[in-house]
Amino acid sequence: MVDTEEGSSSADAGVEPSGVIRRIELSPDMESYVGFFDHAWERRTSSRSRGTNIHHAVLDLATTWKGVSVARSMPRIAVSLVKSGIEGVVNARVPMPLEVIRGLLDYVRAGGKRTLGGRRRLPLSKTIRLELENRARTVEERVLRADADMKVAESEVWGWFLASSEMQLSLWASEQSAFCLVYGAYEHFLIRTMEIVRGRDGLRAQSLEKELRSHLGRDHAKAVWENEQRRHAGAKRHAVLHNGCRITKELQGCRNKLSMVADDEFAIRAEETTSLFNLLKDLAFQHVEVVVELGSRTD
Repeated sequence: MVDTEEGSSSADAGVEPSGVIRRIELSPDMESYVGFFDHAWERRTSSRSRGTNIHHAVLDLATTWKGVSVARSMPRIAVSLVKSGIEGVVNARVPMPLEVIRGLLDYVRAGGKRTLGGRRRLPLSKTIRLELENRARTVEERVLRADADMKVAESEVWGWFLASSEMQLSLWASEQSAFCLVYGAYEHFLIRTMEIVRGRDGLRAQSLEKELRSHLGRDHAKAVWENEQRRHAGAKRHAVLHNGCRITKELQGCRNKLSMVADDEFAIRAEETTSLFNLLKDLAFQHVEVVVELGSRTD
């Protein structure tokens, strides 16, 4: 858990903190920020809807979810890029041809009496000759052995990231956005497909339950819209967008299901967004199956 304070960002250098503005909670595991999109689900769902008049809605949903997944994974991708960049710079070297090293070693072993580069050199003392020979042999052995490059642990780079207040705020805010976008795309998908089923536009979310029951049956409406998990996700999304991540009336009895950071504030953790996607992708496929079976196939 992190406290954000007034003047805590680098842009406010010199400003005295005046207290905690709000508390935020992050998922500390960098693997929580990998992409969550399921390409197998996309292939199966688009294959089922291909040739029907809801196919475009399916592709639109998949595109939105994939875009959110890629955007959410950017911090994890950045870790790999930084690691590769550091290792590339640190391990960069100009290779010395082995023939040059061996030529130098022969010269040292000869006591410096041979010509080097076309010019005669003065003889080397025994002490200097032995020292240079030892050093030249060490260089030769290293070239032949091809010493392993220095490696940087990704966990270390992730630690550098998490130490930055700007990165903390970025992860906190981007996860809220990801959660809302994943949910919003599903809601829009249901609305759009039901507009196609009923043959007219202008459907609002408030009427979605009624339209689902009327055209696709009560059981299906319960499965894809009225179930408890979907309702809970919708209430969380509403609280994020319209109540600043603070508890609403709908969430009063669900505190044990939220990542609470204060008496009335909660956070959206990365794993919650992934779980939401896994829930909604299955509901979306169920919906496609029912709509296609209803007879939405085009002539």
